[in-house]
Amino acid sequence: MGNSKKGNRFSNEFKHQVCQYYENHTLAQTEVKFEVSQDSICAWRKKLGYRNKFFNMNMVTESLHPSTQKSEYRKMRNDFVMTSLEKDNLKGYVAVLEGKLKDVTFMLENLVKEITERDNI
Repeated sequence: MGNSKKGNRFSNEFKHQVCQYYENHTLAQTEVKFEVSQDSICAWRKKLGYRNKFFNMNMVTESLHPSTQKSEYRKMRNDFVMTSLEKDNLKGYVAVLEGKLKDVTFMLENLVKEITERDNI
């Protein structure tokens, strides 16, 4: 297929055409069809804002790839790590509240003693 070169540069229209073709085809297939290097295709996709596509997967097979599943696992693990940090913060709050509860309990016990002593007088 002829490429839409302007001198040594490709037109934006051609770059978008290549990037869109690559959405549903492998990098090697795209390279052969449009006669452009894989580096150019990847650079154009990044520059033009197309999603990062790796391991020659298209959108249909991407979710089946183990590295994609690992990335989901990492996100869940990060959520768990956040929960662990929150758990540590909660332990700190509980310790402070336990200290305050002991203080209030001590004050109430003293108040009860004073009232009892006053009533006995």
